[in-house]
Amino acid sequence: MSARFSELEADVHEALEREGIAEARRVLLHSMDMRYEGHEHTITVPLGAEQIANINLAALRSSFDELHEVTYGYAMEDPVEATVARTASRPPASSSGVRATKSCGSAIGAAASKHSASA
Repeated sequence: MSARFSELEADVHEALEREGIAEARRVLLHSMDMRYEGHEHTITVPLGAEQIANINLAALRSSFDELHEVTYGYAMEDPVEATVARTASRPPASSSGVRATKSCGSAIGAAASKHSASA
């Protein structure tokens, strides 16, 4: 999965470069949309740079369960799946500007699928 986020980062940087946005003005945001297997609705789980560099499926699952409980009032032990990996860029907090987003849903579902919090 780290390789997938590296590709997404490169695509976002390329898009912003074409728009003339200086690298120093880019703040990258990473996330994954996840859901319980067989469910329709996803929850976006934000990921920090350290989490991208060292994907820990148990920690990712824990973050998803916590967000699901906050959002819906419960968490389950059912398998989860990742449906979309996303990298976006926003300007630094003190300015406004172009936002570029790159998402990819293929080739990541199996990586988090059927991974339980107890693993």
